[in-house]
Amino acid sequence: GNMGEREDRIKERMFKFYCKNDPDFRPKRRRKKSPKVREHPLEDEEHALVVRYMTDADIYFFHPPNEGKRSVCEGRRMFTVMGGLKGAADFYIFNHLPAFPSARGLAIELKRVAGSSPVWGRPEQHEHLNALADYGWKAYVARGHRAALAILVDCGLMEETVTEKDRSLVREFLGGESG
Repeated sequence: GNMGEREDRIKERMFKFYCKNDPDFRPKRRRKKSPKVREHPLEDEEHALVVRYMTDADIYFFHPPNEGKRSVCEGRRMFTVMGGLKGAADFYIFNHLPAFPSARGLAIELKRVAGSSPVWGRPEQHEHLNALADYGWKAYVARGHRAALAILVDCGLMEETVTEKDRSLVREFLGGESG
């Protein structure tokens, strides 16, 4: 009844107060549910495979640690004060691309083969990939590690057998509108 609503309002006001005034405040994490049996690997499993392939191929890359849930205060601090970028790609690759000599770099946003929503990424990710393409970067969304490998192979960064099915899970961004 009335007492429960009042309690919720007080908790919410205290949460906002701590968010605003205590830089070390961390809300309690909720416990995760038990894992379900999955047909397709999770994004972090796909991610680890791509990292292993790129490391083995001596590819020079960077992954901005942008993912994860943040509280309102952590999110505001991360994105406004610290210069975080909404929609940043999963991988920034700095090697010269033999197949595209004039490219300034390569950006790959990695998604699950299936099970992500939306499957090709969020609008702010598309905006970022298009902006990179406008600056001369090759920019892609890859659904799964095999699709990411297809991009690396097609850019001339590694030799690996990839299939048309792998390539069908790649979407290139060409600046302005996506291709």
